[in-house]
Amino acid sequence: MIRLLSWRDSPASLSEFLMRNSHDLDLADETYFPSTSSEEVARRWLESEALSAWLILDDSTPVGIIAIVAPRADQVPYEFVETCTYISQANRGRGFAVSAWRLAEEELVGCYCGLAGIVWASNNVSKARLRVSGFQFTDRIWFDGSLGGERSGWCELWLKYL
Repeated sequence: MIRLLSWRDSPASLSEFLMRNSHDLDLADETYFPSTSSEEVARRWLESEALSAWLILDDSTPVGIIAIVAPRADQVPYEFVETCTYISQANRGRGFAVSAWRLAEEELVGCYCGLAGIVWASNNVSKARLRVSGFQFTDRIWFDGSLGGERSGWCELWLKYL
């Protein structure tokens, strides 16, 4: 049975999960979550960047983390928030992300107009998850990460009204 553990209820659990999975290149390359082995850095990111964050639990086992952040692209509509999703390597493809976002959406209805998912255009797995979750493709966006030392490339903007 899947359930969510809120950042507000257990900040140490979310920081610890990020630290334990910091070796996974997808954490840094495909999400906004910090790839760090420092609990302090993980905690600071959650406190300063995440508007809300949840640890995804399968029974009592942590399998992933989801968060909402302030939009980072001008193309995201007013009163939408951007989603951030990470599922540990061993638990991918089992529907945890879709189920977790369904649970989180129940808390977000009435707080925001909708959710935005921005993913690399080449990330077919994330695009499929967004589609299954009711998001609609909206736009292609060029991301220039050269100033921050990140990769640059085409992303896709997907939206879901709440």
